[in-house]
Amino acid sequence: MTAHGPAAEPPEPPVDPFAGTPYEGSPEGWWTPYGGALDQASGVVHIPRMTEASVWTGAAEALADEVTAGAPAWHDAVRSTPRHLLVPRWWRRIPNSPAQEWELADLAEDSPERLHAAYTDETLVTRVGPTHADHAVPGEHGKGDPTSSSTLPGLIVSMAHRLDVQPGHKVLDVGTGSGYSAGLFARRFGDENVTSVDVDPYLVEAARTRLAEFGRTPRLAAVDATGELPEPEYDRIMATVSVRPVPASWLRALRPGGRLVTTIAHTALLITAATYPDDGRRVVWLLAPDGSWMFPVRHLTAESDT
Repeated sequence: MTAHGPAAEPPEPPVDPFAGTPYEGSPEGWWTPYGGALDQASGVVHIPRMTEASVWTGAAEALADEVTAGAPAWHDAVRSTPRHLLVPRWWRRIPNSPAQEWELADLAEDSPERLHAAYTDETLVTRVGPTHADHAVPGEHGKGDPTSSSTLPGLIVSMAHRLDVQPGHKVLDVGTGSGYSAGLFARRFGDENVTSVDVDPYLVEAARTRLAEFGRTPRLAAVDATGELPEPEYDRIMATVSVRPVPASWLRALRPGGRLVTTIAHTALLITAATYPDDGRRVVWLLAPDGSWMFPVRHLTAESDT
């Protein structure tokens, strides 16, 4: 207070959420967004790494608002899972290319384009033919069919909603991929209740490392999911790879009253199978109206190291 009344508050600057944005003529006392620090000499705001609560959270919340409208119980998991950390690089189809060619998207972690891609309800292709985007060199073009991806979040949420997981259930996530679906399950039901498997050891290790960056530690294993599974029984099984037929090992592993959700290979049919709660030996099959095409499940071979 002064003799002339309260001191005037300094004006608030325009907030630009991205690091390195200069504030022209920023006077001392102006605050900076998201816990950033203002360099008085240059007028540049330095913002913490994107793993901290910062600009990505707004984008993730907008995605959650979009994809969980019919499954609000999943809103927190989608809002809290940093998909941009799980998919640091991906392939983009080159429009009107004479062959089926792809260009590498390799963008800074805080790039607006990277955040837009990560928090848009779209599939991000992570491998074309044998080449994963993580292993591509700058300027390299991929050729051929996509063989791995981070499935669009809306479909993941739709399948997880149908799975009807309850607290304490043991969940098997088939097709680790980027680790996004495992991250969602772990956020909502606890790391100790989630197992995720993939035939590709690189995908498993990359997902393990990236999930741990933001505190998620579900069990991950590199196995051929059409064979024996890491544990003998699960309450819920969800597969983001398509199969035909449904592997017998999945049905054997379902506990009485269990449920699995997957797609049938070479179709857009999403199916739900539920075992009877009395003995688990009878199975009810349900077709879902909004299935989607997914990559067929891959198998280990004697010649393959993936």
